[in-house]
Amino acid sequence: MKKKTLQAIINVLLGILFLCQGIISYEGKISFWPVLLVVFGILELVFAFLTYKDDLK
Repeated sequence: MKKKTLQAIINVLLGILFLCQGIISYEGKISFWPVLLVVFGILELVFAFLTYKDDLK
């Protein structure tokens, strides 16, 4: 397995973890930490996509 592919898989797993943790800790009101976790989750998924896209070339 290539190094970039492994990095993309780890980024996807971290992104899903951050998204789930942000959604679980939401509790019906918008506060700083859940929103930050969701943003980090989305960023991790974007980085995973960019890493995997570069690996395909």
